[in-house]
Amino acid sequence: MEGYQKNYRDYPVSSQYPSLSLANMVDDLGSEILWIHLVSKGVGIARGVELSTSSHFGSHLSGQINITYAHAGFAGTDGIFAPREF
Repeated sequence: MEGYQKNYRDYPVSSQYPSLSLANMVDDLGSEILWIHLVSKGVGIARGVELSTSSHFGSHLSGQINITYAHAGFAGTDGIFAPREF
């Protein structure tokens, strides 16, 4: 069993749209939203837990099972945390 918490600071956020951060932009190549000015003023937090087990069946066969729960949120310059898109 493993658990983690990652705190992010200076995350890229839009200088024009207070709620927009790099984490909640949908990857759409060619879209004009990707060309907006970003500044390093955002924050974020990611937490998760993973349960993992593995086993060997004879000398040539093995198996592994993982169960994971994770949640991450990022805030732009408005300070309101929103779920990430990727």
